[in-house]
Amino acid sequence: MKKVSIREEMKRARKTHGIWYDFCDHMKKWYFIRRPTVHFRRGKVINGKRSFKEFSSTKMIGFRAMCRVDAYAEKHPEIKVITVDDAFHAGSSVVLVPHPKMGITVIYIPQCATDDLNQFFMYPHCSATMIEEIAKMKKKCQWPRWGYK
Repeated sequence: MKKVSIREEMKRARKTHGIWYDFCDHMKKWYFIRRPTVHFRRGKVINGKRSFKEFSSTKMIGFRAMCRVDAYAEKHPEIKVITVDDAFHAGSSVVLVPHPKMGITVIYIPQCATDDLNQFFMYPHCSATMIEEIAKMKKKCQWPRWGYK
């Protein structure tokens, strides 16, 4: 097996996940959790003294989050936002972020904070739009690795 440098591996990861990395970098200004830096010493993992912001989609709730994603998606047309309803039947968003040759990340952003944060409702036109957008992304993603058609 050929040895691959870290730089080459990072370039390859950037080609596949670059859209997602850029989305996370932009959104972690508002939606993040703090993680400690990690060091490896003598085969052990040690938490560092400093911390960094890591994007967390679980923090994305409410109209402001939806507006921020809409504004970002306008400048990045490869990202699609589909309107759905949350548990209170308020307009909410499903965000589709493609990873070329890999797949799609899906984020649900409810407009109202409820106990059912992982539930949404789709009217027929919403489901048709989602099916259409996923089909388009599937063609662009070209998933030959796993043999899906």
